[in-house]
Order: sequence, then structure tokens, then C-alpha cells
Amino acid sequence: MKKVAPAKPARNTLNPERVLQTACTLVDTHGAAALTMRRLGAELGVVPMAVYNHFPDRDAILDAIAEHSLGKIAARVRSGGWRTRLDAMIGDLRDLAVGHPHVYDISLSRPNKPAAAIMLMFEALDALREAGLSQSAAVRWYHTFVMLLQGFPSWREGLDRYAQGDRQPQVRESLTPRQLKDLQSIHSMEAADQFDQSVRILLDTLGRKRGSLSNRV
Repeated sequence: MKKVAPAKPARNTLNPERVLQTACTLVDTHGAAALTMRRLGAELGVVPMAVYNHFPDRDAILDAIAEHSLGKIAARVRSGGWRTRLDAMIGDLRDLAVGHPHVYDISLSRPNKPAAAIMLMFEALDALREAGLSQSAAVRWYHTFVMLLQGFPSWREGLDRYAQGDRQPQVRESLTPRQLKDLQSIHSMEAADQFDQSVRILLDTLGRKRGSLSNRV
């Protein structure tokens, strides 16, 4: 009796995972503005309405991208003392910002905070309390790190922009040799290295002064 080969799944069979992965790739490559249901459908090889069977709208897809990207970070097990855990968590977020800036921007800017972001918040607060901080001091230090993380992309973009070429020759003509050297030094900084240095400064400060900081509000 002749065996019948199992039927292959249809090429354009959709599921939420495939839609999400394609959306992530689209945003990662072209930015959030490129994500439309029409374009997503074209990337998937289906009519746009087919996407609605899995996500109710564009915002739901953006929320899923944020949850997916931060969820991978939240799922990682970080061991060690409070400083090791904080350093690793912040490093994971830095890597996302550097490697996938468009996805990072979405992850930190959704109107409804992703559940994974809330879990990372709890993890950070636990580490800060373990460092000896009071609840109010831990919250303030948490927001200090959040400001650094949220400001990193725009600062990095500005640094890259000013480092490219001589954009203000008329200004440079009036500068002293020392000022020219300062200008070059400021704009030749490697962004990720400076970010890591800033984190080390904060963690060193926290490590040295956590006793006196624990009672501050």
C-alpha cells in the first residue's frame, strides 16, 4: 500500500508567535513608525485583516513587543549580591538599547507598563533594600537608574550626531587650541563605555554611602 506523505502546513499559516516575531523584526529594522497592519500583513504574506485574528490592533502588537523584549531580561536568573544583580540587570537593558534601539524605545515608552517591567522593578528594589536602603531611599535610587536608562538613547544619538564631521566650522574658528581639544574629547566619547562608567560611579557611591543614605527621603 502506497504511503501518503503528511500534508505540509500552509506557508502562510499564522499564529501569534509568528506575527509577533515578524513585527519585532520590522520594528527592529525600521522603527515603530514602520509598523502598520498593512505592512505587517505584507511581510507575513497575508491580507492585513488576517493579523486581527491574533492581535486586536497595532497598540496590542507594540505592547506585546515590549513584553517580549523585557520578558527575556526578566526571565534571566541573576545570582550574587545586590551590586552584582543590579549591574547585570542594568547591563542587560544597556545591551538591548545598543543592539535594538527601536525595540528598546518601545519597551520603555508604552502607556501601560509591561508586566515584565514591573517584575524588573521589584527585582531592582529588592537589591536596593538588600544594600541597606530604606524603602523611600530605595525608590529614589531606583528612579535614578531609570532616568539613566531612559535618557541613554537620546544622549547617545546626540553624541553620535556631534561626533560626525565639522558641523560648526564658524564656531571652531574662534576657539583656542585648548577649547578645540576639549570639544574633540567631549564628542569622541564611546557611548556604551561612558554608560558603564556612569553605572559604576552610581554603584560605587551606593556601596560607600548606603548606611547614611538609608534614612534619606
